[in-house]
Amino acid sequence: MVEIIISFFDSWPHWLATMLLSALPLTELRLTIPLAIHSWNIAPMDAYGLAVLGTILPFFPIFFGLRVLRDLCAQHFPKLVAPLDRLLVHGEHRLKKQYERYGAIALFLLASIPLPLAGLWSSSLVAVALKIPFRKAFIAIALGTLVAGALVTAITAGANAWI
Repeated sequence: MVEIIISFFDSWPHWLATMLLSALPLTELRLTIPLAIHSWNIAPMDAYGLAVLGTILPFFPIFFGLRVLRDLCAQHFPKLVAPLDRLLVHGEHRLKKQYERYGAIALFLLASIPLPLAGLWSSSLVAVALKIPFRKAFIAIALGTLVAGALVTAITAGANAWI
């Protein structure tokens, strides 16, 4: 899969490819930073900055767009929205206690763990499901993204030193 990504983005400017790949939910900065450093020879700090910026950009359409999308679907496809609403209410009840207990630290930790299915996309969805205010959600998720990027960059740069 990595070879396909590299070959697809080889003709693109590497800075743009780094930002775009970082914005995708499956790659985010966890794959993009090592790819930028090893395959495209982007300096580690440049790769970090581009990847963090690319990762943070989708927060705004996710956070604000999901509510609008849900409302549009409710108007045009109410039978499809009912199961989604039940799922969101169920998720809200399950996660609400943990959020009340740990607060924004929970969002920060979810965004900062450099593992698959954790990151900005997941933490933004949780913030929307729990109806966390924009400012609180953005600060926690952005700080978590900065930490995740720093961890991935340090690990990647450290691996370069051993090679």
